Amino acid sequence: MNRARWWLLVGVAAIVPLVGVVIFAGALVAYEYRISRNPMTARAEVVEKLDSQREGERNFDLRYRFVSASGGEYGGWIRASGEIFDRSSVGDSIEIRYAGDVPEYHEVTSVNLNFMPLLDVVTPGTDAQNAPIVRCS
Repeated sequence: MNRARWWLLVGVAAIVPLVGVVIFAGALVAYEYRISRNPMTARAEVVEKLDSQREGERNFDLRYRFVSASGGEYGGWIRASGEIFDRSSVGDSIEIRYAGDVPEYHEVTSVNLNFMPLLDVVTPGTDAQNAPIVRCS
């Protein structure tokens, strides 16, 4: 392999991950922008607790459902710490901030379990179906 091709390969290898990071960051900014352009809030209800194991890692997810101002029903899930998972119950409240024109764009802003604000709930999402699930109540 000649020197010019080697440098081209090095350049491509350096640029490709950078482009991936820029695209990912852009998607996150666009998602947040969509919500902040027409923000609305709603109270969601925990409808299911999911305790799953995948590749040696234990995950604690809380599924929730909320009704938007337009009357549509939407849902998602959040990944919780083991402590929050143990303290949570089906029926607990979660505060949601969503895009008024597209409620599918939503994020969890707080969880109210026994009136305590909890800040270590992370990873809003829409599908927790891809892991073996142990149902809890």
